[in-house]
Amino acid sequence: MLGFASQAARVSGGSVVGHFNCVVSCLFALIVSGCAANPIGPAASRDDPFSPYREFVSSAVRPPAFPDNIQYKLIGRQDRKTGVVTTLADVLVIYTGEMQVKYEVARNIRAETLPFTVVMRTSSGCMKKPCRYTEHVRVEIAEADLRTAGGGGGYAVKLFSRAGNEHIIQIQPDLIRSLFTSMDQRNAPGTTASAPDRRS
Repeated sequence: MLGFASQAARVSGGSVVGHFNCVVSCLFALIVSGCAANPIGPAASRDDPFSPYREFVSSAVRPPAFPDNIQYKLIGRQDRKTGVVTTLADVLVIYTGEMQVKYEVARNIRAETLPFTVVMRTSSGCMKKPCRYTEHVRVEIAEADLRTAGGGGGYAVKLFSRAGNEHIIQIQPDLIRSLFTSMDQRNAPGTTASAPDRRS
């Protein structure tokens, strides 16, 4: 990255335009290096005996999004008594604006509405507009569908807000595989029951 920046500075020749180009080049290098330095590792396991389920949490992914900042991860929960598995997409959307847009519906590529939960909505810096808003939501995805998507091109979820804003979350297949690899290793050699399909 430093080599990239130094080369840009040499080419600039000290002009204002050159310095601007150098800044742009450095920012590009930071973006590229940041993406490459964020590999997807195994999902973390949380086995709290006070919880009714065992929980597995994947790495967090930050896809390119403008002007909003988006982060998502996958959560897998296995009920201790029944063995039923529930899989969730945990999504954080951070943005600035004049009002909170309130994401409240999620659908998959088949236009099926997915179970949707609002975890938290917060605002900050509202002494004067615009405010900084954070919306934390969870979308339930059928385990069978998610497993199938892990062997293909991934799984797409589209979020819809009350204000008309929309976001497509493209869940990477390697993230899906990392979640189920950790869960299957934890549960081997037995099998687990799938959660009932609650799509509407």
